[in-house]
Amino acid sequence: MSDLEANDGLVPAVLALCGDAPRDMGFRVLEARNAPDALELAQDGPAVDLLPTDVVIPSMSGPELAAQITTRHGNPAAIFMSGDADDTVDGSRGLALTDILRKPFTEQQLSEAIVGQLKNRAAQQEEVNTVVGKAGRAGD
Repeated sequence: MSDLEANDGLVPAVLALCGDAPRDMGFRVLEARNAPDALELAQDGPAVDLLPTDVVIPSMSGPELAAQITTRHGNPAAIFMSGDADDTVDGSRGLALTDILRKPFTEQQLSEAIVGQLKNRAAQQEEVNTVVGKAGRAGD
């Protein structure tokens, strides 16, 4: 199954799964069918904490989309998905193989990836807070 439709968007089943899993976990979900819509939502909407996106999407890559959203909303956790069996797609975009959620995947696998990415993001934020806190005390 192709990830893209003729209308430059995600296959409805993939879009539904990526909305349903976090919604079932209690998160509010903003859905976008393509990169321009996602950027518009990020511009006009609330803070983005998690961005599940394909590695390869029309008009820009998933990592490029994440970078643009990061400039607007800090550092959201990102889940990059790919159905491409060719591992070269990963290295060409600066992603480690462990950063990719391989298709097909289940709602459970997506939920586990969401929890893992949000925990990683929280740990990174805690590190930043600790470093900033130490730097502030050093000047006292």
